Amino acid sequence: MRLTCFLCFLGVVVPCGVAAQEDAVTPVLGRLPAETAEARSALEADLAALNDAQLADLCGRVNRGGGGADAQARLAVHALIRLAGQTDGGPLRARVERALLRRLTEDAPAEVKDFFLEQLRFIATAQSVETVSTLLDEEALIERAAMVLTTVGGEASVRALRGAMTTATGKARVCLLHALAALEDGQSAADAVATADPADVALWRTLLWSLSASGSPVMEGLLEMMLAAPSSAGGASWHQQSYERDLALSFVERTSGGADAADRAARLRGILSGSSPADDVHLRCAALKTLVRVMQGEATGDALAALASDEIELAAAAEATLIELRAEGVGARLCEALSGASPSRQARLLDLLARRNESAVLPTCVEFLTASDESVRIAAARACLALGGEDAVASVIPVLESATPEGRSRLEAQLFALRADGAEAALVTALKASTSSAVRASLLEVLGRREAGGAVDAALSAAEDADAQVRSAAFRALERVGTCASADRVLARLVHSESAEDRDGAAAALAACVRRCEDATSEVRRLISAVQEQPPSGAAAMLRALAVIGNAEGLPAVRDRLDDAAPEVRRAAFEALCDWPDEGALGDLLRLARLSTDAADHVRAMRGALRILAEREAMPADARLDGYEQVLQSARRPDEKRQAFTGVSRITTPRALTLLEPHRMDPQAGSEAAMAIAQLCDRLIPAHCAEARRSLDGLTGIELPDAVREALQATIAKLNRFEDHITDWHVSGPYMQPGRRGQELGDVVFPPEDPASRGVIWREPAPGAPPQSAWAVDLGASPWLAGDMRAAYLHTRVYSPTTQEVRLELGSDDGIKAWLNGAGVHANNVLRGCAPSQDVVSVTLREGWNDLLLKVMNDGGGWTASARFRTADGGRLEGVYVQRGFAP
Repeated sequence: MRLTCFLCFLGVVVPCGVAAQEDAVTPVLGRLPAETAEARSALEADLAALNDAQLADLCGRVNRGGGGADAQARLAVHALIRLAGQTDGGPLRARVERALLRRLTEDAPAEVKDFFLEQLRFIATAQSVETVSTLLDEEALIERAAMVLTTVGGEASVRALRGAMTTATGKARVCLLHALAALEDGQSAADAVATADPADVALWRTLLWSLSASGSPVMEGLLEMMLAAPSSAGGASWHQQSYERDLALSFVERTSGGADAADRAARLRGILSGSSPADDVHLRCAALKTLVRVMQGEATGDALAALASDEIELAAAAEATLIELRAEGVGARLCEALSGASPSRQARLLDLLARRNESAVLPTCVEFLTASDESVRIAAARACLALGGEDAVASVIPVLESATPEGRSRLEAQLFALRADGAEAALVTALKASTSSAVRASLLEVLGRREAGGAVDAALSAAEDADAQVRSAAFRALERVGTCASADRVLARLVHSESAEDRDGAAAALAACVRRCEDATSEVRRLISAVQEQPPSGAAAMLRALAVIGNAEGLPAVRDRLDDAAPEVRRAAFEALCDWPDEGALGDLLRLARLSTDAADHVRAMRGALRILAEREAMPADARLDGYEQVLQSARRPDEKRQAFTGVSRITTPRALTLLEPHRMDPQAGSEAAMAIAQLCDRLIPAHCAEARRSLDGLTGIELPDAVREALQATIAKLNRFEDHITDWHVSGPYMQPGRRGQELGDVVFPPEDPASRGVIWREPAPGAPPQSAWAVDLGASPWLAGDMRAAYLHTRVYSPTTQEVRLELGSDDGIKAWLNGAGVHANNVLRGCAPSQDVVSVTLREGWNDLLLKVMNDGGGWTASARFRTADGGRLEGVYVQRGFAP
């Protein structure tokens, strides 16, 4: 953390003292906060220049917890520690260390000493050991003092910690043991073992970490106890016990050399087999991993046995271990285990071989390509592909041909994952050589997903295959790999397609090819010219393709064919318009829906129009509303109106309400219209509260379903929270005083609140960002006001038709004061974010015009305020309005 991170919070001026020496510290703190780089640099220099007496004076000001001068002194010490830490071995570090040590020897609360120990940890040297060691016998300070000594290190620190161990008990002893372990002093833990109560399992647990970390031979005696202890012993949690057993197992691993290795392996195998009293699966997993690390290839049999376990966690641990184990002969052992195993185990072992990526086992995997069980064949094929790459493609094709859909999908995934240089060529070769429709379709799917550019010709040829499954896969592949040069051949397939599935697939492939042309518009023009030369079936297919392409150049050609002599072409033109992807066809669809005498055609055109209006959110709001208005005018079925209501409710402009309101009483869709109004008003609040109130009031007295009524009530509650806030203000400011935070300016009288002041400058505030600007004034949005540690004033005039008791509801970020007609009515000098109606004050509005003045303080961050008047019970006021008028 940079020094500035400390200094930027030092905003309270320390009061002047009576001693001459105090005056040297107070001016430094009084210049805070330092807001510029130059000011911060100068302040750092002054802090570093404090002499020993002045540093002691600064440390002496830390004497209680809380805010004010104590908080500022603490932050100043933070800054000094940062400076001292940067001064490597320099005089400042030594002077600051002496000042902190002196404060630690004085009579001070434990909380204060704890603070200085925490700071000392960052700069302490061997000079601190003597003073800090005297604090090891204080229960409240032992942990922090031990941390300081651990940081300093060296024999002196070890001696101090050992000395404290002679009288320490309970948690203090644990703390000291941990500190000594961090300093790699295993002897202290070993000595503690010699005097510990054998029945005190909790104490033994505290010794475990120290002994494990230091590698003490005493750990050997604890091993059986820790591995066999029941989970309830010593009050240990499952997590704690698992952690401790991991430490024990780690110790076994580190000390497994020499003659005792076999004994330790036997111990681990006992845990693994469940013969150990500790029988949780976590321990067995850890024991297996430790055994493999210790014994390497010799533990392969143990891992294979664990792989067959019914415990999912242990079997998974065995699988991961066998994948990672790289000892000689492991692959061969896995191949041997395949013989005579059950199909499920064979499949799992083959997956293991694939993931181990040992090419030497490839011949064994090939042998299982002809296994009687499909799961084994699929696993063998996946292993062959993983180990043999493109060279194995031809060998797995028979497996792909005989596979079920699920097995084929798994094998396709492996073919897709092939990353060898020759993989695509091998797949194309297999595609051309195969006579199986299922295989060809699968390979086309894989080549398409791989976006294999070398597969274009093969896919074009497959698009003419006699099998519909192959043709469909070919068209999908061409959508991904087809090029502009492929367009003519795809077009030929399109115009000669006899089935709807082929036409749809060819049209999608053609659209993809055209979009990849450098000049797609010219290509579309060429297609339009070709339409003229086609028989009705071919022209119809090409018109549908133009809709899929969606280029605006093709829309007039489709529109012109609506009156074609051939019914097939007319129908295709109509369908193309209904499927057109953008708003270019919206007018045509609305016209067709309005004029159509065929019910089915009307429905089709309406659905096309509604789809475009719903999907094309980038359209201008008014254009979309114009479209929905025509939909509602042409609607013949309730569901068409309902879809339109839903779409209109998502366009957050007040005009959208005017489209919904006439349908509130519709006998077939009135409830849906009301729900749409409630949802739209919810989105319009708080930016358009007046329009929302008018529309919601229009639903009063209408019988509605419970769900609609609940949504309406929720929207009204939101409206009640945000409406009628004052947004018509004059602002004056900013007002600041050097060295004072914004919160400290609350009681400072600046000219706007002084009746005797003249010449106060008032301006119109800059508009804030919506939606907050609809109910609050953002003072920070005005460039001449923006900043921290300042205050500003807001003024407006409120007209009341009568003298009346009302509520003034205020919100602010940060503190706020309020005057009504020159009299102070409220003050709340807080640090907070702004929300509506945070403060509620009872006031009296006199008949006629009333002056409302607010003072808003800002410490930092956001700077906003809100105000409104309500009836005494929180309702709306009739006849009351606001007009800022001339500046006061």
